[in-house]
Amino acid sequence: MSFNVNEEYMDIAIIGMSGRFPGANSVEGFWSNLLEGKDSIKRGQGKAADKNEGYEIVNAFGKVDGMYEFDNEFFDVNKREAMELDPQERKILEVTYEALEDAGVNTQRYKGKIGVVCGAKENEYALKKYFEEENKNILNETSRMYLGSSIATRIAYKLNLQGPCLQIKATCATALAAIHTAAQMLLNYEADIMLAGGVNLSLNQDNYAYIEGGITSKDGYGRAFSKNANGCVPGDGLGIIALKRLKDAKKDRDNIIAVIKGSSVTNDGKRKMGFTAPSIEGECETIKIAQLVSNVKPEEIDYIETHGTATNLGDMVEINALKKVFSKTYNRSIALGAVKNNVGHLNYAAGAAGIIKAAMVVNQRRIPPVINVSEEKDELIDTPFLFE
Repeated sequence: MSFNVNEEYMDIAIIGMSGRFPGANSVEGFWSNLLEGKDSIKRGQGKAADKNEGYEIVNAFGKVDGMYEFDNEFFDVNKREAMELDPQERKILEVTYEALEDAGVNTQRYKGKIGVVCGAKENEYALKKYFEEENKNILNETSRMYLGSSIATRIAYKLNLQGPCLQIKATCATALAAIHTAAQMLLNYEADIMLAGGVNLSLNQDNYAYIEGGITSKDGYGRAFSKNANGCVPGDGLGIIALKRLKDAKKDRDNIIAVIKGSSVTNDGKRKMGFTAPSIEGECETIKIAQLVSNVKPEEIDYIETHGTATNLGDMVEINALKKVFSKTYNRSIALGAVKNNVGHLNYAAGAAGIIKAAMVVNQRRIPPVINVSEEKDELIDTPFLFE
């Protein structure tokens, strides 16, 4: 079954990208680290690991450098206001500008509509100030003003974007959900260019808590799809991509980095063991719908950038969902990617790291190695899936 539509009408071009990731302050640096098989997690900082009330502190984190750096004068933000802004808001403004620059778009001269869809984790910066004991009266009220959803609106205001402006939250699916939503807005002709992605910056970038039975790694290493995987390592990052309808990108002679042929967003509903658990049926359905709307058959796929959390349940569900979808392709090989092994689980920005990596794989025709896998999980034996 396939949709009887003009494929070019449904295709979305990625024409610009920018980001900040652990160990890399640019997409180029990020890609170079991946090709080198570099583990970008910083370890050995902060407090020593110590058992305390049922949890341990693990000295590892996917840290982003320059979190508090911001050229407020360039963006015409006065110093006092800049100090109040969430670092996430400052950095995503910077990265969005760079994505437009990478796409060769001057927002002051562009005649079409440009919009933005993005998401961010909670504003820890304002929450900390709000709950500080000495922060009373008007200072407290000022802090509360910045607890809302102003990231997308500030981007639109400062960069003169007059298309759709939306901030969403979908935990670790946020960046990809934003990209899906932005692509649909382009297909609906609500805009001519859409910017989409996510940001996740934490006040503590030194360590994290490990709890027995939780999702975090006990030893500070992410090993998605490895037999000795024991959880994910938290990390920070942000990424924005610039999107345009493919037929328009061709007409305008844009630099087309990669093409999104289709995407899908669904939910498990009650088809899972618990509220936070994923289901094989749900993941399988999402992949199949994405293939259907893309008009791409399983046997035409050579590479899959996985979610790859390195949790026993998450990896098991993902592998089994992929096995069901690609059951008729076992006479060929499909390469798997697992970027979280390199940079950690970037939470709200996880999908931005994944799609930027996948776009570079397609653009450069090179597949970075999957690191930290000494022996693959049993579920991967006798399947078409392999690691470079």
